[in-house]
Amino acid sequence: MMRTLLTICCVSIFMLGKAQVVINEICPANADVNFDSEFFNFSPWVELHNAGNASVQVGGYFLSDDQTNPTKWKIPAGISIPAKGYLLIWCDDRNTGLHTSFSLDSDGERVVLTSPTNQLVDQVGFPKQYTNVSYGRTTDGGAMWSYLSTPSPASKNESQYGEVILASPIASIKSGRYGSTQSIVLTHITPATEIRYTLDGSAPRPTSLLYSSPISISQTTTLKARAFKTGMIPGETLAETYFINERTFNLPVVSISTRPDYLWNNTIGIYADGTNGIPGNCNNNPVNWNQDWDRHASVSFFDASGKLNHSQFVDISIGGGCSRNNPQRSFIVKARDKYGDNVMEYKLFSDKPHDRYGGFTMRNSGNDFNVSMFRDALMQELIRSQLKGAYLAYKPTVFYLNGQYWGIQNMREKIDADYIETNYGIKRNDLDLLESWGNPVEGTNTAYFTYLNTLQTLNPSLPATFDFIDQNIEVQEYINYLVAQIYFGNTDWPGNNIKYWKKRSGGKFRWLLYDLDFGFALYNSFNHPTLSFATDPNSGVDWPNPPWSTQHIRLVMENPKFRTKFIQTLATAMGSGFSPPHVTETVDLFAQRIATEMPFHKQRWSGNINDWNYEVQRLRNFATDRHQYMLQHIAQFFNITSDVKISTGTFPEGTGKIELNGVMLNQPLTLADYYRNLAFDAKPIPAPGYAFKNWKIIKRDVSVSSLIANGASWKYFDNGTLPAANWNSTAFNDASWATGAAQLGYGEGDEQTVVGFGGNANDKHVTTYFRKTFNASNVSAIAALNASILFDDGIVVYLNGTEVYRNNMPSGTIANNTLALTAIAAENVFVDFTIPKNLLVDGNNIIAVEVHQNSPQSSDLSFDFRMSATTEGNSEEFISTDLTLAGVADRYVTIEAHFEEATPVTGLIINEVAAAGTEAIDEFNETEDWIEIYNASAQPIELGGLFITDNLQSKLKHQLASGTETKINPGEYKLIWADNQTGQGALHTNFRLSADGEQAGLYQMVGSNLIVLDEISFGSHSENVTASRIPDLTGPVVLTARPTPRAANIFETITSVYEAEQALSIYPNPVTDLLTIDFPEAAHIKITNMQGTMVYSSQIQESSTISLAHLPAGLYVVSVITERNIFAKRILKR
Repeated sequence: MMRTLLTICCVSIFMLGKAQVVINEICPANADVNFDSEFFNFSPWVELHNAGNASVQVGGYFLSDDQTNPTKWKIPAGISIPAKGYLLIWCDDRNTGLHTSFSLDSDGERVVLTSPTNQLVDQVGFPKQYTNVSYGRTTDGGAMWSYLSTPSPASKNESQYGEVILASPIASIKSGRYGSTQSIVLTHITPATEIRYTLDGSAPRPTSLLYSSPISISQTTTLKARAFKTGMIPGETLAETYFINERTFNLPVVSISTRPDYLWNNTIGIYADGTNGIPGNCNNNPVNWNQDWDRHASVSFFDASGKLNHSQFVDISIGGGCSRNNPQRSFIVKARDKYGDNVMEYKLFSDKPHDRYGGFTMRNSGNDFNVSMFRDALMQELIRSQLKGAYLAYKPTVFYLNGQYWGIQNMREKIDADYIETNYGIKRNDLDLLESWGNPVEGTNTAYFTYLNTLQTLNPSLPATFDFIDQNIEVQEYINYLVAQIYFGNTDWPGNNIKYWKKRSGGKFRWLLYDLDFGFALYNSFNHPTLSFATDPNSGVDWPNPPWSTQHIRLVMENPKFRTKFIQTLATAMGSGFSPPHVTETVDLFAQRIATEMPFHKQRWSGNINDWNYEVQRLRNFATDRHQYMLQHIAQFFNITSDVKISTGTFPEGTGKIELNGVMLNQPLTLADYYRNLAFDAKPIPAPGYAFKNWKIIKRDVSVSSLIANGASWKYFDNGTLPAANWNSTAFNDASWATGAAQLGYGEGDEQTVVGFGGNANDKHVTTYFRKTFNASNVSAIAALNASILFDDGIVVYLNGTEVYRNNMPSGTIANNTLALTAIAAENVFVDFTIPKNLLVDGNNIIAVEVHQNSPQSSDLSFDFRMSATTEGNSEEFISTDLTLAGVADRYVTIEAHFEEATPVTGLIINEVAAAGTEAIDEFNETEDWIEIYNASAQPIELGGLFITDNLQSKLKHQLASGTETKINPGEYKLIWADNQTGQGALHTNFRLSADGEQAGLYQMVGSNLIVLDEISFGSHSENVTASRIPDLTGPVVLTARPTPRAANIFETITSVYEAEQALSIYPNPVTDLLTIDFPEAAHIKITNMQGTMVYSSQIQESSTISLAHLPAGLYVVSVITERNIFAKRILKR
C-alpha cells in the first residue's frame, strides 16, 4: 500500500513539470465541511488547483476513481480554472454539471485526472479517510500529501496536517437514564489535547466549546465531544445521550441527534417548510422536507430500561410520500463509510436473523399517523405468519430528536438495494429493482418489459402460458402478494407503492409489500370491491388504479391455472390467517404493545386516547366485516359457489403443520368456507424431531336446512327501556310485543317494518329488542349451526338465554343505554357467525337480539337475521402417503396429516471448517465462512430439518431448511455457508464463524430428544487456512494450509503466517518515545490502549519509526494488519 502511494507522489512531481493543473485536495468524508449550492448536500469532492500563472481550460478533461477507466466522467465544456485558482468538483453520482458519475470511497481508493487526449495529468491514491478531515497537498501544488485537519475547499491549503489519529475523548458517565442532574468529566489519553464539545446535537468543530471543567447535564441531552491537537488528525466524535428525569418507558428508545440547522434552518433544514424547497408529495408549495437531502447525525438505540445497545454516526433524510405533510415526519437513517462504516452491525429486529443493515426507516406510520400507529405493521404481520414472501420488520419505539420527546415512531426496514442484500444476499450490481411501471431504481427494466410484452402475445388459456409466467415470476409469492393487497382493501395500490425485483443473472421477479396504510378501511369501507378495482381495464384515472397498473394482474388472471391457484390461496387464507379471530387477536397484540405509550404520543401530536381506542376498534370491526364481504366478493367475481367447508388437523398434536394451497396453517381449520369443486393441494410440515407418515382424507355429504330465513317475522320492543331482566330467556312472555317482518328498522326506506325510536329525533332510543321462536327437531344429528345477521350499529345475540355472539359492542355487562363502539360504515351486509350446537334443544327455541345505536342522534337502524342447521350424511375416508396431496372439494372435506418420530440419522461428519475465508465461493460468487459435512453412510440423507450451530451451548441455533440442494449423497462432501444470510438459500445459516476459534455442532431432533451427530472445536486461523480432520474423516481437527472444500482433507504445514510473524520486529519494548516496526511487506498499523480505544493508525512500508511521546505510560497493543493476516504484540510505554 505504501509503495503505491510513494509511486503516486513521484508521478505527481513529474507531472508538475508538464502541467499547471493538479489534484490538490480531496474530501471523501465530507459530513459538515461544506454543502454544494446546487443540491445542498454534503457530498465528497475533489479540488483541482491551477498552479500556473495563466488560466487553463479544463472542459473536456476527465476525472475518474478507476485508473483502468480514466475517462469515466468528463468535465463539461467551457469550464476553466484561473491562474492560482481552484475548481471544486462534487463526486456524488449525479452526473450533471460539476457533479460526477461516481462517488468516492472513504475506505480509500484513487483519483485520476486525464487530458482530453487521454494523457495522464495527475493522480493520487488515498488511504482511509476520517469524518470532516480532508486529504491534500500540504502546500498548494506541492509534492507532499497528508491529512488536513481543517479542509479548505476552493481555497489555499494551509491547515495543520498529520498522520496520527487521535483517540476519542472519554466521558466519566456513560449514556443512559438518570434521575438527577449529572456532572460529566471529559478526559483524553493524549496530554495537551483540546476537547471541543456541543450540547445541541452539532458535530464538534475546532471552534466549538472548549472543555475546561465538568459539564452539568440537567435535562435530556446528547453530549458530543472530539479531540483536536496540532499535528494530529482529529479523532472520532464521542456521543453520549443522557435521559434526565424521564418517565418509565415500556418500549425501546431511539435517539437521533443532529445540528439544529440541519432540521430547522430555512435554507438547509430538512424538517422545516423553509425557503429552499420543492413542491410534491401532495403539497403544491415548495417545502424543504420534499428535498432529497442527507444530514450528519448520530443514532443511539436503548432498551426500555435505558441501557445503550448500539450507537453510530449516520446520515438522515426525510422519508415517505404524502405522509411528509404530517407534523411528525419519517426519517431515513443510512450508515455511510464517511462515518467509519457503511453498515450497522446491530440486530435491529428480533424477528429477523440479520445483524448487518445498511439503514432503516423511523416511520411515522405513514397515512396512519396518529390514527392507530401500527396499521401497516399489522398487515405485514398477518402476511409473515402465513404467506411466503418479503415483509418489512417492525419495532415500535419511543423516539427522541435532539433531546426532545417525539412520540412513537416505528423502526422499519426500508426497501432499497440494502434491503435486498440483507434479506436475500443479492448484491447491487446483480439487482434489477423496479418501481411503478417498470421504472428502474437499480439496474435495468429490460427483462421485465421483455416478459410483459411477450405475455401479451400469448394465448392466456394455454398451460404453456402458465409455464411462461412461472419461468419469469415467483408465482406463489406473487399470488400471496395479490391476496394480501386485495384482502386488505389497499386503495393506494396498484397505481402506487409498487416495487418488484429480480436477480439480474437468472432470477425471477418478486413483488414487495410496503406502505399498506390505506388498507383496513383507513379511508374506505370494509366492502370495497378490491378484486374488481385491481383488475379494472378502464378506470380512466391516473391514481389509484390506472390501466397500466392493472395490466399485469389482468393478464395473469386470464390464465386458468393461475386463476385457480389464486382462488385456492385466497380462500384458504380467509379461513386461517385472515379469519376474524386471528386478525382480532393480532390487532389486540399490536394495540397492547403501544397502549401505555399512546397517551403521551397523543399529547405530543394532538388528540386523546379515546380517539385511538376508537381507531383500534375500527380495525377489529374490519376483521369481522371484511371476512364476510370477501367470501361474497370472491364468489360473485369468479362465479363460484361457497357451499362446502374444509377442515384440517395434525396428529399427534404438535408434531407438525399443514401448508394448504400455499398458506401455512398455524392453527387447524374448522369448517372453513371453501368453494365447491375447487381443487386443493396440501404439504406436510413436520415439527423438529418428526417425519411425515400419511394423509387421512375424509369427505362428507351434508345437508343444510333453514331454521330462520331472512325476512322472517319477529317480535320487537321499541319503547326505549329494558323489557325485563330475563327478556332473552325462554321463560319470558313476549305476547305484548309488536310483530313485524324483517328487515326491521328506520331511516333507510328499505324496511319491511318500521320500528319506533321515541319522540325526539335528536334523542332516539339507544336499544331496540327482538325475539323469535323457532322449532328444531333431531338436534343430535345437527353438526353445526350457522347464522348471518344484518345490523346497525352494534348487536348482542342470545340462544335460549345464553349469549352466543356480539359485534361492535364493548366487553362486559350490556345495559339499555350502552352505546355501540362505532357507527357502521357500510350497512345492509350480512355478517356470518357460528352458534354452539349444544345450546339447541328439540322443540321450541328462542333467538333474542338487542340492537344498539352508536349515538342517540343516529339516523337509521337496521336488523335482519337468518340461521341454518348443517346435518352430516354419508362419508368416505382415504389414506395417502404422497408427500403432496392433491384433491377436489366436491363435498365437505377434512384433511389430516399424520406424523411419526423421525428416523435417526447416522454417518454425518463435520469434516472441515473455514472461518477466515478461502477461495471457495458460494452460488452468489461470495467467499464466505463454511462448514463441510460428509456423509459416511450408505444412504442419501436430507439435511433439511437438522440443526447446526457455532456455539455448543446453543445447539438449536439454526435449523437447516429443506431445498433442492439439501440432500447429501453417500460419500459426498457438502458445504454449509456460515454467512448469516439465510435469504440466500437453504444451505446458508443465521450465524458467522469467528476466525479467533470457536465450535461447530450438528444435531437432529428425534421426537423430543436431541441427538448429537457431530461436534468439534477449532482454533484461531487466518485466510486460506482451515480446521480439518486429519486424516480425512477420522482424525482430530488440526489447522492446515491446504483448504479442500468438497474434497478429502490434505495436511500442509502452515508456514507463511509463521514466517511472517517471525519476521515482525517491534522495538524497543519497553519504549519511551520512538518505536520502530520492521516488517517484510506493506501493512496497516493500529495501536490501541487496554480499553480498546485506538490511539494511532497509519500505513507502513516494510519499516517505520513512529513517536509515542504523546501517549501516557501504560500497556498498548500494536496490530500489524495485512491483506491476509493480523499480528498483534503488546508493548509497554514508559
